[in-house]
Amino acid sequence: EVEACIEEIAQGASAVVATLGVLPIIRSPIGGPAEMVARQVSAKLYALYQDPKASDIFSLGTSGIEERPILLVLDRSVDMATTLYHTSGYQTLVDDLLEFTLNRVTIQPSSNTEDPSANMKTKVFSLDSETDQFWKTFAGKMIPEAVEAHSTQLQQVSNQVARIKSETGGGTGIDTENSQTSSLLSTVQSLPALLEKKKTLETHLEIIKATMNIISQREVYKFAELEESIINSQHGDKAKVLELLLNPDMLL
Repeated sequence: EVEACIEEIAQGASAVVATLGVLPIIRSPIGGPAEMVARQVSAKLYALYQDPKASDIFSLGTSGIEERPILLVLDRSVDMATTLYHTSGYQTLVDDLLEFTLNRVTIQPSSNTEDPSANMKTKVFSLDSETDQFWKTFAGKMIPEAVEAHSTQLQQVSNQVARIKSETGGGTGIDTENSQTSSLLSTVQSLPALLEKKKTLETHLEIIKATMNIISQREVYKFAELEESIINSQHGDKAKVLELLLNPDMLL
């Protein structure tokens, strides 16, 4: 049954290649069904090429190896779209664009700032989904959603902290004669947790800024557009691909 299936696939692939009229360069992983299919396709095309009755089928693209396409035979378990596609997720972009190892993000000093004294120190932040609620919630979300949620949460926390400090005169002291002592005490007791949450959000602010700066500098969105066109089976613009790959501003 397996051999019959391989034969059917090889026959179909050979028919497609013959219709195109170009002898491809065939490549496949060593071992497994993909190699078996590739060998059968190669044998069928070779037999067809040697057949005098079909000598005019492969009249195109045989003058030079640079004109021959590549027929890549892969097992169906290999998801090519996934390897090509870089999603715009928060964690994905941090991993792709920043130094991210063992849950530690390293942000190098920026050389493009107008203020020479700004961002001149390397910053290292730890990201732990067990202690960092924002990272746990938004690591897998798209970057626009993470940025919007971060802005909202940071504003809310900042307002709460400012309100508590205003009500307590900038400290944690409470007037016991005040009739609202119990409510105010509960509010003040929440201040340390709010300050810790604010500190975490400020960490993500640094990470988001660094990520967005690199996206802008390297024009990452252009790569995303090309990836989308390839994954959606559209013809990629070779000139644009080469332009991106050879652009020194986009080098790592």
